[in-house]
Amino acid sequence: RMDKRITTFNAGNASEIAFAFEYAFNTHKPTALVLSKELLSGSVANKDEIKKGAYIISDEKYPNAVLLASGKDVNLALEVKLILKPKGIDLTVISVPCTNLLDDNLKIVNRFKMKSIFAFDRADTSYLERYIPKTGEVINVENETNENIAKKIYSLIKRNGERTDSLFDE
Repeated sequence: RMDKRITTFNAGNASEIAFAFEYAFNTHKPTALVLSKELLSGSVANKDEIKKGAYIISDEKYPNAVLLASGKDVNLALEVKLILKPKGIDLTVISVPCTNLLDDNLKIVNRFKMKSIFAFDRADTSYLERYIPKTGEVINVENETNENIAKKIYSLIKRNGERTDSLFDE
């Protein structure tokens, strides 16, 4: 994902996989498709959304923050959203199957530029830093539990002065 000469897809559902294969067979650019052995999100997206490189998979009218994730980490972001929702924390989740395509269409991320944006990855997170404002953070979630990730996001939202309930306050 760091090499701009190769269009890389980290697919999080069947729609993203199908689009990535279609893209690969209809372009002259080198294309890589990263697949997970784990079950992926059952969500469905249309090609017009995926071809932008990122799209909203779960929206909130007034989110406290935005979570960016790709591949199997989309499921993790959705689970963290479910943990925090009953506690008054509203999160919008954006699936980012292809940062190469996202770089050409940053409207999806810029829409939330006044919010805290957090990005998840289990490996190298440096490629995500260019999408994150000062109030956000890239979180390496390798070996982290959903609850610990939710606590971290909660504390970061609170640090940024967003509205929160007392979910993890002691």
